[in-house]
Amino acid sequence: MKWDKNKIAKLIWGGFCLFGIILFVEDFHHAFYHPELYPFGSAGPVAGIWYYKSQELYLWSSVIWVCWFVVGALLCLLQHKFRFLKYGFIVHCFLTLLYLFLINTYWSDN
Repeated sequence: MKWDKNKIAKLIWGGFCLFGIILFVEDFHHAFYHPELYPFGSAGPVAGIWYYKSQELYLWSSVIWVCWFVVGALLCLLQHKFRFLKYGFIVHCFLTLLYLFLINTYWSDN
């Protein structure tokens, strides 16, 4: 099996997506059963972030992230069968990193 940069990128991104799935499923479970440990509402250091407005929004945010990372993992797995998924893979990587590093950092109600 020859390792090229495309396979290495898919392996790294697939691992990242798998990590995201595990992280957000665990976080959903934790926030659902122990909401007292989360600073929901309009106070605290996360007051301006939309998904900390309520427990329900936080749980929906976790569900959305799990779905997003499942899509990313499927793009990694199916890209070798369907060549057009290469663009979906690139867009998924770009949008995820854009949100994590730019939008989530500066996008709040403050």
